[in-house]
Amino acid sequence: MSSTPSHFSSSHCFTTFDVMTNRIHITLAAAAMACLTACGTSPAPQQGLALSPVGNLNKMVLIPAGTFSMGADDNDGQPDEYPKHTVQLDSFWMDEHEVTNGEFAQFVKATGYKTVAEKPVTMEEIMRELPPGTPQPDSSMLEPGSLVFTPPSQAVPLDDVSQWWSFIRGADWQHPRGRRAISPEKKITR
Repeated sequence: MSSTPSHFSSSHCFTTFDVMTNRIHITLAAAAMACLTACGTSPAPQQGLALSPVGNLNKMVLIPAGTFSMGADDNDGQPDEYPKHTVQLDSFWMDEHEVTNGEFAQFVKATGYKTVAEKPVTMEEIMRELPPGTPQPDSSMLEPGSLVFTPPSQAVPLDDVSQWWSFIRGADWQHPRGRRAISPEKKITR
């Protein structure tokens, strides 16, 4: 786990960021595994454009099985990129284009799915992700939310992602600025 940046006065801001990042990675990994599992049980379709195995929401392309070299074999790689090695993948389906909000809304309506950003965080979940002895964060940090790209107005160090990603309470796919954000169409008057 990363050490707490010196500009944070307490650990709960950074630790919530770490927990949310971990939840995102776990969700993405679970979604990838579910997709590969579901696609692996389908009959092998013809390569190229085809209907999605789950309906007609989005055209999908079959990526054929194959191998690729993963990792670095020069001096420019990160420590976790060595050694370069061969990876074998089974064929899998991939959307022809990114899922749109409209397509995702259809999926949510049909399934009742809730994203990680729409579910509350439990204190147990946060504490499980932290080193032993870390102080318990304030309970106000348990509200659902998401990491949101917040471009800085000045140059910032590139070794601290909290300089351009912020945890925004209430932010999700339907509320990218958070539920309490003022709509960009409304003007603020003083």
